[in-house]
Amino acid sequence: MSRRAVGGLALILFLVAAAVAVALIITDGDTHLPPTKSRPAAAPEGSLRVGVPDLPGTYDPFDIRSRNPAGTQILALVLPQLFDVAPDGTVHGRLVDDTTVEEDGDRVSFDLAEGARWSDGAPITAADLAFTLDVVRSDDWPGPVAGYEAVESITGEGAAVEIRFRDRPPGWRRLFSGDDFVLPRHRLLGRDLKQEWVTGPDLSGGPYQLSGSTPGLDVVLSANPEWWGAGPGVRDLRALTVPDPTTLQFLLEQGELDVVWMPAFTDRRRELEAIEGVEVSVAEPGGHLVSLYMQSDDIAADVRLAALDLVDRDRFVSVLLDGEADVARSWGLLTGDPGWSEWFINPSLAEEAPRRDLAVAIPDEDPMASLLVRAVQRRARGTNLVLDAVSLTNERLEGEWLPQGKFDVALVDEVQWPEPCWQCRFGPDAVGETNWSRVGDSAVPDLDELTTKADGGDARAASRLERALEQGGIVLPLWRPAAAVVARGVDGLRANSWSPGPFWHVEEWETGDG
Repeated sequence: MSRRAVGGLALILFLVAAAVAVALIITDGDTHLPPTKSRPAAAPEGSLRVGVPDLPGTYDPFDIRSRNPAGTQILALVLPQLFDVAPDGTVHGRLVDDTTVEEDGDRVSFDLAEGARWSDGAPITAADLAFTLDVVRSDDWPGPVAGYEAVESITGEGAAVEIRFRDRPPGWRRLFSGDDFVLPRHRLLGRDLKQEWVTGPDLSGGPYQLSGSTPGLDVVLSANPEWWGAGPGVRDLRALTVPDPTTLQFLLEQGELDVVWMPAFTDRRRELEAIEGVEVSVAEPGGHLVSLYMQSDDIAADVRLAALDLVDRDRFVSVLLDGEADVARSWGLLTGDPGWSEWFINPSLAEEAPRRDLAVAIPDEDPMASLLVRAVQRRARGTNLVLDAVSLTNERLEGEWLPQGKFDVALVDEVQWPEPCWQCRFGPDAVGETNWSRVGDSAVPDLDELTTKADGGDARAASRLERALEQGGIVLPLWRPAAAVVARGVDGLRANSWSPGPFWHVEEWETGDG
């Protein structure tokens, strides 16, 4: 047997072993998992099994570790949100009754959905929104803050809500939506929020409630008996971490998984569509965006520009992501002439730049990240720039390396709202969805003014900001991948590039056995 054949056999055996290990986890919930305080009872017989590449270490909404893509969407099944974004990019009410929304100057009013209530039977009211606003603006909140400072007050009685703004932003519907949730006032008022939900909410206002989890490995969700909306059509869900896309596909083929979410879909669509009995839902690129960010505090602008000029995003997308992503021509879906409509590749900049070793922080669950770094490293050969890849869990990248500024370059995978929040990402005091300020005050003149105007609907300010970020070599939007969800024996799944993970409108799912 040739050396190449032996290597191929070893790879096959490794993949089969990995798949069998995960299959054992799926079929025997208690034997093969380390005991933890938060370990639930075994998932009920017949639970729908969903494979995802990564799950967080906690579902505590007051812990930054819960805010990876799958964690955010699982929390959105438990804690209600005002609005969500459909696959076509349109915004619709979720907790809000769309037909009642009125906008008048700096005031908006609406009614919450009829019968909306928490899983203990208490109604969801305007008081919950006012309480949530206080929490978001406190030191206990690890999520987005920019945008909430524009809210002057939230008042109302029962389901009737009125929000008054100091200056109403055009994207106000992203508040208490997207990466944010509405919290139950009667459950949390006066409690130590940092200690109250260490393993996740014990109260639900969404279609599902948490039955328990093994941190980072699995989570079990059961239908909320007090759910006030339609469905859910599937009573029990069990999401499992399967980091390797090849193993995800193998387990789907073997019938060990019912639903699979493939991140950045990695040229697997045709293979998956060929599997008998499998249906693939694909949503066109939308809010999902992959970008490179440079540390602007201690890296000179010429080095930043030289490093980004090593990236040939057009070739990368056309060759490796053919048909499964679009080159990102703008950070913020601008109309007109966005700042990054063209990016001129000039490798000679790296030859002339001051010698510098750069640490490139990449998420280990993104299969495209290491390929991108290797391509850039090849282009950097013979230049003054040396790029070293540092592969990190999403938890460490978002919770440690980014906020503490440990990176030189970072590959950031995020989901945006249709109307981008510029202050959330680039404002000097921003924390944003990933809880860190991406741009220093000195890197972009008039940064605070530009982000404020851009969030106020000033398209010229947004274009000026993008040009400044480009010219400073601070950020390069790479591509917008198409979202894909794969299922066997499940109806109602819809991939959505505006929503992380496979669970968008999961209450609409149905199985053949009811």
